[in-house]
Amino acid sequence: MYASKWWHWGFAPNPEEWQALLSAATLIAAVWAGIAAYGQLRAMRDANDRASESNQRAAEAEIATTRPYVIVRFELQAAIPSSPTATAASGFVLLVIENVGRTAARNMTLRSTPELQTSGDGVPEGQPDPVIGALQEKFSGNYVFHYLAPGQKLVYVLDTTSGMMADDTNLPQRYEVQVKYWPQTDTDGHFEEVQVLDLEPWAVSSIYEAPLDILALQARRSNQKNEEFHRALLRALSK
Repeated sequence: MYASKWWHWGFAPNPEEWQALLSAATLIAAVWAGIAAYGQLRAMRDANDRASESNQRAAEAEIATTRPYVIVRFELQAAIPSSPTATAASGFVLLVIENVGRTAARNMTLRSTPELQTSGDGVPEGQPDPVIGALQEKFSGNYVFHYLAPGQKLVYVLDTTSGMMADDTNLPQRYEVQVKYWPQTDTDGHFEEVQVLDLEPWAVSSIYEAPLDILALQARRSNQKNEEFHRALLRALSK
């Protein structure tokens, strides 16, 4: 039998030291519990952030697939010659505005830098060009296109290729157009892009008449000749 219990031995902690040890152990346990709680909180926050980012990407993808998308571009169209065996000596520079998106574009404005210019080819000398005046207004940033349906395309004749793209021309060959428009609802915000219209890459390219355009022109001319023949025949018979 021992004379005293082991905690009464001389090397055993006294009650105050036991209290200190218990306090230290409690503190360590609290620290570890705090670290574990912080880890869980951080993991939860990271999971929420990932979920939020995922939802945002899904919303952006939804907007990207359903939004209107307006494109402004140059197109070159060959002039159909009078003779079916001839080739086009010139053509036309077309200014095309098209909504290639899946929903309508509303309240669209266009601002061109620099201002649209033409050679005046085909306009009587001393007379103002009403076409370029109207186009400059539409591309001033003040004119509002109220509605452009999905797939809808507006095509304007800006100039002739020979007048606008001649080697000695002083006309601008490059324009920057600021395009601004709204989707179906204003609550979705608006879209705004700067699109570049550049004629330089077309300088040495070839353009050809569309076969259907050639056939349509030939059919019109054939009908005109038939009508002239019938009128002449009726006049001859009536004499």
